[in-house]
Amino acid sequence: MNNIIQKQYENQTISFDLTSDVMISLTEMAKANGKRTNDWMSLPSTKSYLSALEKSNAQKYGSEAKQEVIVKNGGNNNGTWASKRVAIRFAQWLSEEFSIW
Repeated sequence: MNNIIQKQYENQTISFDLTSDVMISLTEMAKANGKRTNDWMSLPSTKSYLSALEKSNAQKYGSEAKQEVIVKNGGNNNGTWASKRVAIRFAQWLSEEFSIW
């Protein structure tokens, strides 16, 4: 993660990693909306969605399948990062206004 751009949403920074596949900071998205990433990650519907997405990726790409969610602890850009598809679904959970942004 080294090609980071940052956008502002209501005075909160949301980071996007454009290295190869776009990854977006769910941690910053949650903070900007006064919510916690773990609350969404623990929902049965989220677990089911991520499982189905992982299965689909494995069928399409085999061992080359990319990770849809990455938890990075320590160093620069730590927190929970996700692919565009996961970030859009997360944004919809956060708020309608944010998901439109």
